Amino acid sequence: MCGIAGFWSSSAVDQGSRIMTRMNDAIRHRGPDGGDCFADDDKHFYLGHRRLSIVELSDAGRQPMHSACGRYNMVFNGEIYNHLALREQLTAEQASISWRGGSDSETLLAAVSHWGMEKALTLINGMFVIVIRDKASNTLHMARDRLGEKPLYYGFTRTSVVFGSELKALRAHPEWEGELDRESLDAYLRWSSVPSPRTIYRNVFMLPAGQWVTLHSPHDTESTPVPFWDVLSLYRNNDHSALESASDDDLLTTLEARLKASVKSRLMADVPLGAFLSGGIDSSLVVALMQDITSQPVKTFTIGFHEAGYDEAVHARAVAKHLGTEHTELYVTDEDARNVIPDLSQMWDEPFADSSQIPTFLVSKLAQSSVKVALTGDGGDELFCGYSRYKKAASIWSRIKQHPTAIRQVLGATGEAGTAMLTPLLSGRRGAGAVFDAQKLSYLYGAGSADELYMRLVEKNVPGGVLVKGVKRSKYDTPVMAKFPGSFVQRMMFRDMLQYLPNTVLTKVDRASMAVGLETRAPLLDHELVEFAIGLPIDFRQRNGSGKWPLKRILGHYVPQSMIDRPKQGFGVPVDSWLRGPLKAWASDLLDPARINRDGYLHAAPIAKIWDQHLKGQFSWQYQLWNVLMFQSWLDRHG
Repeated sequence: MCGIAGFWSSSAVDQGSRIMTRMNDAIRHRGPDGGDCFADDDKHFYLGHRRLSIVELSDAGRQPMHSACGRYNMVFNGEIYNHLALREQLTAEQASISWRGGSDSETLLAAVSHWGMEKALTLINGMFVIVIRDKASNTLHMARDRLGEKPLYYGFTRTSVVFGSELKALRAHPEWEGELDRESLDAYLRWSSVPSPRTIYRNVFMLPAGQWVTLHSPHDTESTPVPFWDVLSLYRNNDHSALESASDDDLLTTLEARLKASVKSRLMADVPLGAFLSGGIDSSLVVALMQDITSQPVKTFTIGFHEAGYDEAVHARAVAKHLGTEHTELYVTDEDARNVIPDLSQMWDEPFADSSQIPTFLVSKLAQSSVKVALTGDGGDELFCGYSRYKKAASIWSRIKQHPTAIRQVLGATGEAGTAMLTPLLSGRRGAGAVFDAQKLSYLYGAGSADELYMRLVEKNVPGGVLVKGVKRSKYDTPVMAKFPGSFVQRMMFRDMLQYLPNTVLTKVDRASMAVGLETRAPLLDHELVEFAIGLPIDFRQRNGSGKWPLKRILGHYVPQSMIDRPKQGFGVPVDSWLRGPLKAWASDLLDPARINRDGYLHAAPIAKIWDQHLKGQFSWQYQLWNVLMFQSWLDRHG
């Protein structure tokens, strides 16, 4: 795991090596074990790499790396889990190949040299961002792993294309301008993160997951990324007939074997490794399989909160004791957690407002004191129907779709006045306001399609419409969703895999862990496992209204059922009460209407209204307020 940076200019660069070093130093935290730069002043091309040594600790694994043939220069961030198998294949096809060391970076570069970039991407299994300069064709190739575990930003300045693992590296370039993109800001305020390929800045992009792009010049803004792996194609081309005819026992046996193989491949390391353990289904299953594979106790880590409803440590402790792991837990106070808040905008570089970023950082810091690699359970919800909102959305849509769209839209625009009428329509019972507030109820009822209802359900909307000045609200549906062939539940899972997983979940984990120099690996996101899971019947992944049915059955082979049958608990912090208590003064300052008007990005009136309602306990606007607060905090540092 590492950090990468670089730039390619259309003209000679004054002190190019010094600029490159400054960009590289900006992401030192991603690679505390060393840093190197490469400069080709004649061609105005520069690469930087910060190293977190995991595989091949010697200098044979240092980057930037150059191919034996002299044609390619490469920087790479990630892990290639099948690199030993690729070495065997390369050696068989190239008898004269000579290996300098045992790093997966060297294997990757040899694969590109031998097969070309496009074919190499289809053969590698791992998490990665790859930047390769081809001197023969004078082009720059950039690629990102299939599910989006690793990040890559790139953008265009007056003379150059600049790129890096984090926006910090791009900001260090002397031509950086950083004009805020208001449409990206609007998207962020709705979804709590900026969706790729957008970033918070104009003319700066996040390379989408599973795609690669070739630039033919430093000003090549016309070349667009193309997929080398496509989740939509998997759904459309998957032949479900064979799996649908298989028995549950056969599918469970095959799935468990694939899960175990994925976990085993992610134990590849020349340094100590462990796992995050929350006590939930996904992390418990990953740890159980790790412990089944290894002979020594697995090092597991969790943090706990003393506040009721936010403490998962007790469940993690029980799982760890049963499995016999070497478990470390740390109970943190509210003050410990809140002390992280001032640093969040620096860690994430652009507005990011999933409040579970705080405990994710804390557990990463805890793990990093003992290991350099930690396995996680990320991906289980999106693959195996784990989010409760899937069931909730399907239930709501089954009721409101019976009513004509025109009527829904009229009633949906009534706001709080229509709550009494909408409550039984949406919930089938009185009291739905305990689950949804009045504004949310009417907003959901006005959805014109199932897809739109789901997006409205997960959106952090604020009464009064668009918060961002000068922005017209964009539509929900995309051409990709229009082509999706599956059921409503499958469509929700697909959308989350395409958007929520890379933009929020994996962004959160990458920044939190790399802020302390810890590598994380997600066995449930092995692309071969994902391809298999997508082919599984939906009623196998979700049964009797309960998601993750096969994962629970497999976990039952390793832990008692009592550790499985418990409500899903989020990995969060009590933002709701913090904003009314210890964070009230901090929030009031950032939400001050005069300040918001002076900044000129947001409409102050609707924000003031929900802040007042939240303080009075009339509504809980914690998510919407946290989105605004994280933007305001970011603006203080980067605006």
